[in-house]
Amino acid sequence: MSDLFVISRADIFAIYPKILANILHREELKRAKDGVLTQDFIPLPTDNDYQERVYYRLLAVQKGINDLIDSGIPLEEVVAKKIKQQWDPDLMIISPLSTPASGLSLNRKKCVVDDPMDFVSMDMLSAWNLNDLTNAGKLLRKPPLPCHFRDEHEMRRVYSMIYDVYRYKHILNQALHDVKFFQHYPQLRDDQNRVWLLLFDLHLRHFLRRDPKERVREKELYHKSDLQVIHDNIWNNRIHLAASISRLRIKNSALNLMELLPPHLQDNDKVAIATANPIVTGWINPFKLPTKAEAIESFRKIGFLESEEAENGEVPLKQLYFKFDKLCPLFLSCIPLDRSEFAKSVLMKENLFIMQDRAFTLGPAIFSRLLEYFEVEGDVIQTHLSSQRSIAYLGGLFQGNYRVNDIIIFGAGQRLHEYNDYMHKLEISNIRMRSENFCQMPIQSTILEKVVGVFITTPNSYSAINDPIDLICSRGGDLSMLEVLTESEMSESGKERVAKILEEQRESLRLAMSRPQVQFILYGTHSMVETENKVMVNLAIESVNRAAHARHVKMYKEKKRLEALAEQDGLNAEQLEKLQGIPSSKKKSKSKEDETKNAPESESSSDESESGSEILENSNCDDEYSHIKVPKTDIFESIDIPDMCMYQNKCIDAKSSGCFLSLIKRKKITRLDEKHLILMAEKRGLFGDTNPKKERARIQSRSTKKEEHVSIQPVKIKRKRSEEIELLVDRLSQHTHSSLIRSDNVQKQSHDHKLILFFPRLCEYSYQHHKRQEEWINREVARQLSKE
Repeated sequence: MSDLFVISRADIFAIYPKILANILHREELKRAKDGVLTQDFIPLPTDNDYQERVYYRLLAVQKGINDLIDSGIPLEEVVAKKIKQQWDPDLMIISPLSTPASGLSLNRKKCVVDDPMDFVSMDMLSAWNLNDLTNAGKLLRKPPLPCHFRDEHEMRRVYSMIYDVYRYKHILNQALHDVKFFQHYPQLRDDQNRVWLLLFDLHLRHFLRRDPKERVREKELYHKSDLQVIHDNIWNNRIHLAASISRLRIKNSALNLMELLPPHLQDNDKVAIATANPIVTGWINPFKLPTKAEAIESFRKIGFLESEEAENGEVPLKQLYFKFDKLCPLFLSCIPLDRSEFAKSVLMKENLFIMQDRAFTLGPAIFSRLLEYFEVEGDVIQTHLSSQRSIAYLGGLFQGNYRVNDIIIFGAGQRLHEYNDYMHKLEISNIRMRSENFCQMPIQSTILEKVVGVFITTPNSYSAINDPIDLICSRGGDLSMLEVLTESEMSESGKERVAKILEEQRESLRLAMSRPQVQFILYGTHSMVETENKVMVNLAIESVNRAAHARHVKMYKEKKRLEALAEQDGLNAEQLEKLQGIPSSKKKSKSKEDETKNAPESESSSDESESGSEILENSNCDDEYSHIKVPKTDIFESIDIPDMCMYQNKCIDAKSSGCFLSLIKRKKITRLDEKHLILMAEKRGLFGDTNPKKERARIQSRSTKKEEHVSIQPVKIKRKRSEEIELLVDRLSQHTHSSLIRSDNVQKQSHDHKLILFFPRLCEYSYQHHKRQEEWINREVARQLSKE
């Protein structure tokens, strides 16, 4: 039991790569034993069943539009986007054409985030009082005693003290062991947390008595919080305990106790600095203050003024001033005269302003603008409910975004009603809480069928956050989280906990990328461990892309097998199509070399010219199938987060901000809109056969002399015009929705023409264009006939 604290000085994060390697090794062993695992199968956007579901869903939307038009609502009102009022449009909207990196903002200013050390008085560090100590004692008691905080500032002070107690627990425990404290007082062995608390307080007082004026009050408060017995026993052993702590420090050549802590806890008292920091950060609740002008006026009523901007963008914050953040919408910083009094203000009591550390707003701020950036619409989800304040902030950011339908949050568990009550108190109405775990949701769940974006916020080590107390307070005072944050040795139970976290991170990424409707994913942690960050993201992308390639290889093998059976049984192309449920492959007369060169992508993959495809580089794939191409809609890539700050390029620094973010997207984004529906309808042959060769063969087989002349003309026209004209002639010979509308001999039915109502401007242009082309073709045909 000697030198217990030495164990704590090891780097506990060095074990993370080994634990992840063990997870991957076990998975490979299981795959070798059982063959294909469940995670090896993922549905793809090019799957027939998925495309059919999307097609009929979009068709149902079209039917709803048609019903509205039939009811008398003007077309312009039906198809027009209902733009909602946005709190700060300059920050809330961003697209590839409006990002600072696009060149619209050439003279970039410097975006400065105020350093707390510029404002903190060193005399205020660790300035806990008797009330804080006794409240901490109530919380650490088993079972805990009721504890009521006057304001949030007091709550932060109490939990910051508990954080430091847990941080130094191995040193304190070593000192207690050296003097055989628990052997002399065995009844206190089950109450060691509070023994550490009072010993730590005594160490901060240099083992001296309190001021005489406070001794009476100390005795009264200790009796109420059941701390008097522990205090008396520690006080009686104060000389031996002081000597033991001094020996530990001298033996290890440490100038102070902080040098005896493990590397990740030697953070220059960041918690004490965050507690004593006079700067208050948080965000405006847009559901209660719907405009920026109202927010500014609310701060002015309690004596604050908005800080003016300098030309170079560097604006030092002053007392009784506030300034809005340049990256995070709704977010601002201010310096009140007294943080405790500010916590009791109307802004805080009526939930007009929510205090939160900036590190926990960066992820939601980026995620809320990705729908606009990728120009997609649909539902979005957050995989884990890490903090109810972060969830509320995300709801506030999406409040004016017309591109989002539903915001679904998973992982509420048994605290679902508590979280819903908090959202109701803040009047946030656009959040849908779910008690289920995201990793346990079925792939084909109807809840997720319209999800286009995923924000992954899995549990992690939280080793990079600068203000862990903000996380604890936002989680309602989670003492178990405090113990995890101050963990200083990797026990067997700790290794199991880390393994579960890494597995959940990997599974969340895989499941998010396994849903064909998902177009982009933002993965966020507050960890400084690369195993949880970039390494985890790269492994997940490689795994999912490998599974997609394996899926296409399997479909290619099945197609070749059916073709072989068809050739053996003498089936024609039409029968083969019926057997496969897909278009037939290359003609049997082609050589094996041509088949390999033009190998089909999958049953439902589109042409390379249309969707783009590439060969997936994968050393694990057999060389025999290395030529199989995977459509870009079926694979993912990691890209840089777009510049969203109007003042500085790449203003998100993971190390300084304590927030790691990684953006993952499909190599080709699919926008499930009216254009996509028209393309799908065209592929299904609703606009006529799009295969010109097949159509020409049918036309030339006609027996009448008149039809023979007509079928020959496109060949002559081809010498004068491009091949597109020939394709156009063939397509115009077939009935389409447009030709039915224009025809005087066919009565116009509602089901024949309503499809064009999705995009009226495009259809009107297409109509005029086709009309001009048809007139030109008729003139050419007449001219050729006259010459003959």
